[in-house]
This record gives sequence, C-alpha cells and structure tokens, in this order.
Amino acid sequence: MEDDVRNGVGVDPWLQITHGIGKRDALPLARSLTVVLFAMTAVTLSPPLAALDISGASTVQPVVEKLIPLFTAQGGEPVKLSGGGSGAGVKNTLSGTSQIGMVSRELHADEKLTLKNTVIAMDALAIIVNKDNPVSSLTNAQLVDVYSGKINNWQALGGPDLPLIRVSKEVGRSTLELFEHYTGLLSPDRKKKRQTHDQ
Repeated sequence: MEDDVRNGVGVDPWLQITHGIGKRDALPLARSLTVVLFAMTAVTLSPPLAALDISGASTVQPVVEKLIPLFTAQGGEPVKLSGGGSGAGVKNTLSGTSQIGMVSRELHADEKLTLKNTVIAMDALAIIVNKDNPVSSLTNAQLVDVYSGKINNWQALGGPDLPLIRVSKEVGRSTLELFEHYTGLLSPDRKKKRQTHDQ
C-alpha cells in the first residue's frame, strides 16, 4: 500500500474514504458518495427564493416590518415591503405585482369578487391639533364645518385668532376614505379628479 504524504504525515487515500474496509469494496461506496455529494451540491446551488412582494397601507407597514424577521426565521422567503396606500396595495395585488396587499379599510364590493381579506388588526382614525393649540376637542359638527370651509379661524373654536390650516391624506389613501365616510364630506382633490374624469 503506497502512502501519500501530506504535511509530513503518511496518509492512505482509500483509508480516508473507507475507514478500514477493503479497497475492492470501497469503489462502489466511493461512486455512491460521489452521486450523493453531487445531489447535495445540486440542491444547495439552486437559485435563491424569489422575494414575497407586500405593498399598501402605510398604517399597516410598521406591523408587517416587525413580522418579517419572524417569518424569514421560520424559513419563509425574503420579503420586499413597500407602502403607497391601501389603493396601491389593492391595485398591486390585483395586477400580480404584489402577492399581499396591505389595506386599512374594508374591501370594496368589486375588490371582494377577486381578493380575499384577512383582518390582522384594527386601525383608528384620529383628528389631532398642534400640541401648542389650546383647543383640546372638537365636536363632529365643528369638524365638518372646519373641513367644509365654514370655519377658517381657530377663534371660532375657542382658540387664538389665527388662520386654520387643514391637512389631510391624498386620494387613494384609506385614511381619507374613512374620514369622508364618517363626515359625509368629499375631499376637494377627489372632486377635482371626478371633474377631470367627467370632462
């Protein structure tokens, strides 16, 4: 038996494979190991999993961001997460761009025909004022008057004689849709879109 010398130590190459079985019995074993090693290599060299695309409501996004590490730690595929609003989540899911759409509103009747929804949490709509503003509460009627343009100064609400600046979400966002639903108002931006669409 010829010994191979590695790092000054004699090594029988068949002994490394066979661990003491005869050379004649080792050849089929070596071929089997080659096949097994090739198969294992083929499995480990497969392309990485495609990313799961999730898009939509910015109010749901922070919750999903916290869940992603738990999902991937359990063997889930990588996740590509983006916002854009509930409307974008629905649109992207319907078009196949996203596999999951984050939506912070009820699905519309036409959306329910194609999409399946699963409630993961409840979202709240809050009306806030600047922390330095002494007005601490508004009635629903006052809120409607503010957003319909009937009230334009904080003084009419018991605050200082300062102009009132209204801030809202853009069309396509669930927050705006909920606000419109509960106040009965229609966003000026939505009115403009409808007028442009009708022309």
